Amino acid sequence: MGTVAGLYRYPVKTMPGEAVERSHLGPQGPLGDRAYAVVDVADGVVASAKVPAKWAGLLGFRATFTTEPEPDAPLPPVDVLLPDGSTLNSDDERPDTALSSMLGREVRLSAEPVPGHQFEEVWPEIEGLAPQQFIDSTTVGHEVDGEVRSRMDLPGPARHLRRPALPPQRPRRRRRRRFRRGPWVGHTPAQGADGTAADVSVFCMRCVMTTLPQEDLPEDRAALCAIARHHRRDIPGLGTWACAGVSGVGGLGLGDTVEVR
Repeated sequence: MGTVAGLYRYPVKTMPGEAVERSHLGPQGPLGDRAYAVVDVADGVVASAKVPAKWAGLLGFRATFTTEPEPDAPLPPVDVLLPDGSTLNSDDERPDTALSSMLGREVRLSAEPVPGHQFEEVWPEIEGLAPQQFIDSTTVGHEVDGEVRSRMDLPGPARHLRRPALPPQRPRRRRRRRFRRGPWVGHTPAQGADGTAADVSVFCMRCVMTTLPQEDLPEDRAALCAIARHHRRDIPGLGTWACAGVSGVGGLGLGDTVEVR
């Protein structure tokens, strides 16, 4: 048995988000999670701090919904807290101008899904993160430090509950915030107090995002290195990846007692 100690939602991809008391997880993933994305106007690539040299600045913003998103309802606007302390609303007349100025390149704030868009990712020099064949087939360049940069199709909107399990020991509380979304209740199906459940569907691959400095956390590759050494999993059709956590579907609330089965 365990208790859900924290639930978080990230309305804009990559930006830090907000704590919530309850999260509904359906076939499309957590309601409102990564509902918006910043898109690079020059090439149409979705901005992600997975390429830190270009987009690590997004980790200095914070996004919150103005109202609670509802199933089958229009997406509510988001407020974006800027590094200078001011707030930008997605319904403002020129939000893209302000974001472009802060990020140093022309961007636009887009509601997902954004069909046809791609995203990029840098592969740190950590052995065992992903199949080498996959990295080679998606490589589009290299960073100044020689690390490989890949470009891939943006996944669909199905983003489910991630419940990281970091062997061989339970991670420290501050480190958990590097692994976005979900209560830390194990890696098998969990039953909530109200009868809802979060059911496992697939392992979660882990990437450079977990290593980046964000809020009060410094840069730290130790957790990702440990995952690559101790928790590599075969994903059907995709090969062997460094994984921590699983995706699932269900509903959980802050303070729920859950049973890991």
